[in-house]
Parts: sequence; structure tokens; C-alpha cells
Amino acid sequence: LFSYGGRAPQDGLGESVAMVAGVLPARPRLAVAAPFGGSSDVGYALLVAQPRFPPGASEFGQPCGLRLGEPSLHWIGGYPRLGSTRSVRVAGSAQGALSLWAGVETDWAGSPLPMSLGFLGLPACLLYASPVYVAMAAMSAPTTDVPIAIPLDVNWLGQSLALQAATVSVAPSAIAFTNAVRIRISQ
Repeated sequence: LFSYGGRAPQDGLGESVAMVAGVLPARPRLAVAAPFGGSSDVGYALLVAQPRFPPGASEFGQPCGLRLGEPSLHWIGGYPRLGSTRSVRVAGSAQGALSLWAGVETDWAGSPLPMSLGFLGLPACLLYASPVYVAMAAMSAPTTDVPIAIPLDVNWLGQSLALQAATVSVAPSAIAFTNAVRIRISQ
């Protein structure tokens, strides 16, 4: 919360907000200013919110791996809007195959999520997203961006999807799972 004891309200809120821009964090996502005080003692309270994730997307869960390190999944595409193509970034993994999936985060095949992947020999790993929509890609560098096409269909509006990825390497033989990203589709 930044407070600014500036000009009277009739001088324009935009001008007063611009005067405190030098004390704001770089590229704030949301800034709201409101007048406060009495008739002769007017100032502005400026609330600045700078979320870590783009609006409509958030990360959750923990990555885990078997001899591959722990790759991470990040939403880098901005707002997940109808009819748009955005991207997720898988970072911190060895070269190999990449599988990215999307689905709900409540259950998979009747089993509640998150689900332990102990049956794969990975007891510390969890499945956060049901693998309903699956994409495959080559992981030719430690960081790979994967495009996500969001249908231009109003039935998708307001829907939430969870995304998660796994990387597999043949030499050395290893598998790793990322954290998850939750998106909510907007217009």
C-alpha cells in the first residue's frame, strides 16, 4: 500500500497516480487509487497488486524426479483467452521426450487428485492434473516452450484446466514430473 498526500481530487486522479509512479514496483499489474481525508486534507491511497502469475493462471504443487532433476512448468502466455494460442515453459530438465497434459484437478478415472505415483516407483511424486488432453514434444534443450491452443468456443469460457508435464530420458534412464499450472479461460 502506497499513500500519497497529493493534490485535490478536482486535479484528476490520473495525474496524482502518475506522480507516484516512481515509487511503484516495475510493471504493476493492477493499481487502484482512492481519495481519503477531509475537505482540506485530501490525499490518495494507492493499492498496487503485482501477482507472480499472469491473470487467469497460477502454479501449484511440487516437481519431482528420478535422476533428471526437478523440471518446472510455467505459464508464459498471458491471459488464457478463447481462440488464442499461449505457451507453457518446461524448464530444468535433461534432453528427452516431453509429455504435457491438461484436464481437471479433482479426479482421474474415479481416483481423487492429487494422486501418488508410487505405482511408477516414484512415491514422492504426485499427479495433479488428469491426462485428458495430451501433447508430446521433444525436449532438445533444458528449456522448452509448448504452445497451447485454446478453442474459440463459448463452452470453454470460465472453465478451469490443470496442466502438468513429464520428461523422459532414455540415456540415462529417468523420468521427472513438473509442478502444475491452473488456468481459467477468459474472453
